[in-house]
Amino acid sequence: MSELRVGVGQLSLRLRHAQSMKDKRKVVQSLVQKLRNRGFSVTDLSPSGSPKFAGIGFCYAGASASDVEAALRDAERLFWGDFEILDFSKELVDYENPGESLFTDDYDDPRE
Repeated sequence: MSELRVGVGQLSLRLRHAQSMKDKRKVVQSLVQKLRNRGFSVTDLSPSGSPKFAGIGFCYAGASASDVEAALRDAERLFWGDFEILDFSKELVDYENPGESLFTDDYDDPRE
């Protein structure tokens, strides 16, 4: 039987310069499209009614842990822009043993 590894991530942002929901959509849609272009499944987790805050959930599936880890690292490089990262977490799960996480990593902002 083949192995399946799944990497899951969640990102919370503060959009400093967003004045409207249109400004927020522009940033979120750009990030969503960049992740999708790299093979991720993505969903917008943004709170409605607030143009200053956004959230994105994403996942990537692969046969080896190293492939999924590389994809998650590649995704992290996309998260630089005209916004502040409030929270970023990622986890790699062995699908055959879903209760067993291969790693969990919370974001430490290197600018702090």
